[in-house]
Amino acid sequence: MRTSFIRIVPALVALGSPLLQGCAEDMAPPAVPRTPLVVRAKPLPGPAPPEWSYWEPIEPALRDDIPKTVSLPLVGAQVTHPLGAEKRWDKLSPAQRDAFLKNGFVAIDSKAVIDDEGDTPSLAEIYEDAEKDKVPAFLTADTLFFVAQAAIDRAVADVEDVTWKPALVRLLTSLTSALVVDEKSVPLDLAEGLRLARGFVAVAAKLAIPGYSPPADIAPGVGEELRRIEAHQGIERSPLFGVTLDYAAFAPTFGLRPNDDVSKPQLALARAMTWLAQAPFMLASRGDTAGSTVDVQSARVHARAALLLGRLLSPASSPERAADYASLRKGLAFVSGKADDPSPEALAQMATTVGVSLDTPQSIANVAKLDHVRRAALERFEPAAYDGVAEVRIPESSRGPQAGGVGRAAHSVRFLGGAAPVDSLVLQGLTFPFVGSATKEANGLSQQAGHRAFATAIDVAAWLGSSEAEKIRHESGDDAYEGFREALKRTEMMRPAVLAPERHASLHMSSLDVLATYLAPSRAELAVPASFSSAYARRKVEVVTVAWAHERHDARPFGGPPPYHPLAPKPRPKPEVHDAPIYVEPHPEALAHLLSYVRQADRGLSTMGLAKGSRGALALTEIEEIVAAAFEASTRAANGESPPAEVSAVLGTFHDRLEWLEHDVGLRIGGVLATHVHQDSVSGRASIVGITGLTEVHVAIRDPRSGNLVHAVGARLSGLDGVWPRNRPTHDGALKEDFGKSPVAPPPWVSVFAVR
Repeated sequence: MRTSFIRIVPALVALGSPLLQGCAEDMAPPAVPRTPLVVRAKPLPGPAPPEWSYWEPIEPALRDDIPKTVSLPLVGAQVTHPLGAEKRWDKLSPAQRDAFLKNGFVAIDSKAVIDDEGDTPSLAEIYEDAEKDKVPAFLTADTLFFVAQAAIDRAVADVEDVTWKPALVRLLTSLTSALVVDEKSVPLDLAEGLRLARGFVAVAAKLAIPGYSPPADIAPGVGEELRRIEAHQGIERSPLFGVTLDYAAFAPTFGLRPNDDVSKPQLALARAMTWLAQAPFMLASRGDTAGSTVDVQSARVHARAALLLGRLLSPASSPERAADYASLRKGLAFVSGKADDPSPEALAQMATTVGVSLDTPQSIANVAKLDHVRRAALERFEPAAYDGVAEVRIPESSRGPQAGGVGRAAHSVRFLGGAAPVDSLVLQGLTFPFVGSATKEANGLSQQAGHRAFATAIDVAAWLGSSEAEKIRHESGDDAYEGFREALKRTEMMRPAVLAPERHASLHMSSLDVLATYLAPSRAELAVPASFSSAYARRKVEVVTVAWAHERHDARPFGGPPPYHPLAPKPRPKPEVHDAPIYVEPHPEALAHLLSYVRQADRGLSTMGLAKGSRGALALTEIEEIVAAAFEASTRAANGESPPAEVSAVLGTFHDRLEWLEHDVGLRIGGVLATHVHQDSVSGRASIVGITGLTEVHVAIRDPRSGNLVHAVGARLSGLDGVWPRNRPTHDGALKEDFGKSPVAPPPWVSVFAVR
């Protein structure tokens, strides 16, 4: 069994070691000797996470007596502008300089955040410009969060291409053949269920397997489904399942452009996986659960189809088929979390548990036995999230916890069902019917027809622990609803404890842990005067919402970066120390958790087919080295020390490494993106969050050697927050075109720190 460990920062270098080449001449040594350095590694508050999560904790060793920096507002003479920083300071507008001195930092709000063609600077370009101009650089948390997520996305995409895609094709091919065999032996009572099962598999096979054609008897229904998937217009009735589905979920995302021949095969795979996750075999009928719109005969047909698939997925039916199915489910669970709905396999196991044998298809034909299985499943399983399927009827009087029956009324079996991670449940729990009607103060993005129809990314930041996000929500009137306080208390109880196994049960959950850690205060933040301002707290809210948007944007199976093959590989840049120093945003606790997150992805994905030397593995290795260097530099700076030369060299070539990774492995290092947060099927609109471009952020930070405040410049990912029509395209090509023609205004709450 793998043992867990706490990584202690290596022996700290002697006080007075050089910072980075070139900056010692500009900064005077401190006049008073420092007291002896006492560091203490933060102990784990209990047992380590379980081995199966692949998470191993890291905590920084920080000194007990980190000195507090000067208070705000700053006076010009308190901040030095070494090397090329003086020219950058001169280029700031008077309003930007005033904001810098008032808040200890300022973000540049510029019309040039995106050009007429929708292009924005890359993260590498911003830091390359700082190095060329010999400006002290500030490696921001949003930069590190972005590149770490991009590396994980690249690695997941490699696993999808090498492992999941072949498993999916084999599984669908095998199921197609097995259902043909069943067709010859099933009784008449099972004919409709078998037809549904065959049609369901045929839709996925048509999308995932080149050259596949469905049998003539089911081709019309399959064709109608495919036309709706291609159109992805929104809520429509499924020709095969007879209930409403959200076909907007099949829209192109990320780099999957609908008219791009290169991305079409991957878009088809993404749609196949979306179909396997979305298509519902309904279990609850009107007679079983209030709010259901499905008649009992349809529920029986659906249950029979699910059971027919379930028996074919057992190892007794086919070990190879069962192994491929298990491989897909394990991978999805590791990346996003366990499925919210029962699988066909789980339903088949439930049948066995209640004494209904599935040795032959005929055993499913008996109505009494079938209903026994359905009702046992309704008691045993209950979905936590409702995704809009089957037009569940919600009485206007429904409020609060009793509205939990919404998911029960839409009880269904999903083949590769999506997860319902806790942040999704929080979003659901802060909208109608879990909260009541709007009061007269409600005037924010969330309101629609007198209800809180939309949750927002601000809700997520507040739930993760940001009191400033709560203030933003209150200022906008997005909390002015009946029962909202009670709903908040219920969602707060969903927050996983530090020691809870679910805190790192998937990559998604570990990403939330990183963001929650970043929102919590760090003793190291005493190095930046800005940390005492509400403006800085709002800046942290933007960092979190942008990082959360990036992870959510890339979560769709086969919806991430497409396979990448460079024309001519370039040599890897050699680490070297440059003239201008590089400072790291002072939050070693968050960087420690980010490093654990990257390593968790590396370990877990390696067991699922990520090959050594693959582009995804290379991306993870390179970004892990960068994050580890940033973590050590941040920890040492908090302890009043300069980083060792090897750490400075890694950070000194940060922009070169990013450009190399972009070229050789296809790593995303910038650009615009948007993703849906929460949708309202009645209005056909959705709240969205994303990134509108890159700008600079100027920060006053304490130099760990001299103790002086230094003007440093870093990259800021500017956030997007709004409500759009549900069918507005959000793939990257459409966003570039839209934003190039009509740049999106920033959220009003960033105006306190983003100044033009």
